[in-house]
Amino acid sequence: KKNCVHCWATLDDADAKALLAGWKQFDEDVKGYKKPEYQPAPVADVIDKLPALFMDLTGEVKDTNIATYEQVVTAKIQAVKTDLKTDQDFADADAFVKFFEKAEKEIESVKAQALAKTASIEELFNTVDRLKEQMRSKRLELNKLVTERKKEVKVEIAQAARQLVDDHVTKLNESLGGAHMPKILTDFNGAMKGKRTVETLQSSADDEVARAKIEANETAELIRANLKQLDAVAHPFLFNDRSQLLLKATDDLAALITARESEHEKAEAARLEADRAKIREEEAAKLAAEQASAQAEQQTETAKPAPQEAAPAAREVAQATGSVSAPSANTAQAKPQITGELTEYQMGWLDGISAYAHWKDGVQYVGTGDRTLKEAVDQFMTQDKAA
Repeated sequence: KKNCVHCWATLDDADAKALLAGWKQFDEDVKGYKKPEYQPAPVADVIDKLPALFMDLTGEVKDTNIATYEQVVTAKIQAVKTDLKTDQDFADADAFVKFFEKAEKEIESVKAQALAKTASIEELFNTVDRLKEQMRSKRLELNKLVTERKKEVKVEIAQAARQLVDDHVTKLNESLGGAHMPKILTDFNGAMKGKRTVETLQSSADDEVARAKIEANETAELIRANLKQLDAVAHPFLFNDRSQLLLKATDDLAALITARESEHEKAEAARLEADRAKIREEEAAKLAAEQASAQAEQQTETAKPAPQEAAPAAREVAQATGSVSAPSANTAQAKPQITGELTEYQMGWLDGISAYAHWKDGVQYVGTGDRTLKEAVDQFMTQDKAA
């Protein structure tokens, strides 16, 4: 077709997501939207011109309308509105500033013309000076008031807009099950920069509110998705930094969860294996100790002489000392002889000590000391004879 131009735009995922989020927020805003009454750009009310001031001097005041002029100026000053709220108020105030500035110059010019005709007419010029100062004072007051009030209106709009964002974030927090949204940053001053009317200031603030709400919604969706992942982990104690993890990208969080769980499982497996190895070592050491103890007991039992042989062994030791003679066949019937046969008491003692004797390096010892069986027998026989 003639005079037609076609183009095709392809959105990437980020652009498409931002566009859909914008339309979604737009639908939410439309629900509570109230269309403001259309107001054309304010135009300052027409300020009636002051009567042309004239003076004709010839050494005295010949003619002047200064009295009428004063009444008009005074009425204008009193009619100025200083409680500025609307764009119309600001427009009227700006117009009066310009009006009084122009009137000051005009009255000063008339004064200069009159001065050129006469040296001094005190009353006339005092009136002129007074009117000029009144207009100047009101001009400065209005100029300052306009400037300050514009700043106040800008601050009020920004504060109200910030409250809308905070209320939206509070509502989102209530839906997150205990998790909390981070602070959503806004720049209302930047958004309203260069705007001069209340309407444009409000419009710019509304745009920034919409942008902040979209960002808050996206953040809330991210937190909800991450909450599902963290609620499903096998070991919650591995994620004590939960509040910080909620703001990570979902894919990054999934990778982090996998890494931490895997690392913990490896560490736990290593710990269990170490515990099992320690138990095996302890059981092996216990078994070895039991085997060594059993072997030692067996060797001790093997080294002991038979009970019935203890007395003959003792007799052999006693005979070896030369202190006693071997018993005769009728020992049991014979009376004890100190220089000959052993008494029953001596026989019993020898049988008893022989039972506790043990061999070491081919020598029999008694008890746990270093006294040999022979030394014990000699000592006993000597003491018994002395007794």
